[in-house]
Amino acid sequence: AEAEKQNVGTARLDRIMLDEARLEAIACAVEAIIALPDPVGTVLASWQVPSGLDITRVRVPLGVTGVIYESRP
Repeated sequence: AEAEKQNVGTARLDRIMLDEARLEAIACAVEAIIALPDPVGTVLASWQVPSGLDITRVRVPLGVTGVIYESRP
């Protein structure tokens, strides 16, 4: 109702509508990510500098997981 007052087009409304089917799709996508192997702790590279110091690049967690839901034309 408010969207109609502000003259928001039906195509835009469809893109931003969160109905049960879309929420289910988001949940399925999150479950698919959960099923992936955990990359945290994977050694990406390792080398030794001339002074003898061993350097190792290890994959670490980002710290935040989020779902981005946005509307774009």
